[in-house]
Amino acid sequence: MSYDLVIRDALILDGLGNEPFSGDVAVERDRIARVGGAIPGESRVEIRGQGAIVSPGFIDVHTHDDRLVLVDPTVLPKLSQGVTTVVTGNCGISLAPMQHVGSPPAPLTLLGGSEHFRHTTFRGYLDEVRRFGIALNIVPFVGHTSLRVSAMANLEEVATRAELDRMIVLLDEAMKSGAFGLSTGLYYPPARAAAPVEIVTLLHRVSDYGGLITAHLRDEGDDLIPSIEEALSFARTSGVPLVISHLKCAAPGVWGRSAKVLNLLD
Repeated sequence: MSYDLVIRDALILDGLGNEPFSGDVAVERDRIARVGGAIPGESRVEIRGQGAIVSPGFIDVHTHDDRLVLVDPTVLPKLSQGVTTVVTGNCGISLAPMQHVGSPPAPLTLLGGSEHFRHTTFRGYLDEVRRFGIALNIVPFVGHTSLRVSAMANLEEVATRAELDRMIVLLDEAMKSGAFGLSTGLYYPPARAAAPVEIVTLLHRVSDYGGLITAHLRDEGDDLIPSIEEALSFARTSGVPLVISHLKCAAPGVWGRSAKVLNLLD
């Protein structure tokens, strides 16, 4: 056999829960062709891995790399650390869809200024990612805050039925185009006024596509427990699996509540 790359005599962590073992890893084109033992055959490139560990790539499950993957398709800050998959669009903040005139409100500014929010559809954003090419995998979520900013006249109010219907249209387009689910950031002013029924209505649509919800809680201090209970109610009512972003059991104001938090999540 002939391979493009063989890493020899490395300590292999296969990601399957097995004990580490010594051996070779052979790569053909962009696929792992063989793992384990002394692999016979030649290779275009051979790396001696004594003293090094070979493992599957790491997944960075909470990023705001929506614009980074466009600015630097190599995503070198992540790839150089062994990260091969990034989850984007967290905390209700996604670069698309954006149907808003003027400067985006904080915290959307975390991703850039108005010139960067140029994708009116989620498909348009993903098409640009594909056109530029990207060196790793991307798991994009659509942000609830981005939907609100695109659909609502006054972010300090509860969404009207017409505004919620507009959000649903944008959400449907995003899920059909490749979004993995909905992210929320109810802690932040643009989404703080959102009523639970608004989130649950959107999540019922996410459920139709088999998607997920990743939630930045409404409060991470004194009202941490009610905020967790609210997020859990979203998931239970809609049937959508929940991921809670950066759960801060040791934040000021919540000391000593770790056991109660863990019991809630059990």
